[in-house]
Amino acid sequence: MRFFQTLWRFLVSVQLLPALEGGEETLVGGQAVLEGVMMRTPHAWGITCRKPSGELMTHSEPLERLSEKHKWMGWPVVRGVMTLGHAMTLGFRALRFSANVQLDELQKDEAGKAPEKKFEISGWIATVNILISVGFFIFMYKYLPLVATTELKKQYPALSGQIMFNLVDGLIRLALFLVFIWATSLLKDIRRVYQYHGAEHKTVFAFENGDPLRTSAVQKYPTFHPRCGTSFLMTVMIISIFVYML
Repeated sequence: MRFFQTLWRFLVSVQLLPALEGGEETLVGGQAVLEGVMMRTPHAWGITCRKPSGELMTHSEPLERLSEKHKWMGWPVVRGVMTLGHAMTLGFRALRFSANVQLDELQKDEAGKAPEKKFEISGWIATVNILISVGFFIFMYKYLPLVATTELKKQYPALSGQIMFNLVDGLIRLALFLVFIWATSLLKDIRRVYQYHGAEHKTVFAFENGDPLRTSAVQKYPTFHPRCGTSFLMTVMIISIFVYML
């Protein structure tokens, strides 16, 4: 029964069953941030971060659906693009908030007093970060696999065909993604973010199954969740291999 509940939630979340979105059950998602977690529902989002002092900093805001504000944003294809863009924007806002929480605490003097002029991550810094991230993504997962496969084709003529070329290209891309996840998990700070990522999944599982949101009740759930964005990226990469082979 739990399998069908999970499948139902997944289909609703990707809007394959839009008629069910008005039901009583609230869909919850989120992401890990620096020393904390951001959680969101269709109409609100909230974030909690742990300061270096151990104190918890919480912030929440209402969230308006773009398709409810502008009907044309609910059209097929357009809806998916706008939803993805909105999710990315919210994600960067959450990361920026969590980074500023950490910076705010670190800038205090020995007496615990904050400086008059605090350094915060501004909008233009966040924009530059987005551009660098997009550039890195294109270089890592488009350019490198293409160059590697092209060089392999010189050594192995069998890769000259469209099917084999795109198959190897896709497998290299997938391997780079997995190696990147593994390599970054070796870094202490990034591993900490991954741990919060798993905690977010456990909490969503507990909420969806009606359990109290206490540590003892949440711990029994796995760190994997079918609506995870990382799992979605892997799924897209795998499907794209077969699409490009056509």
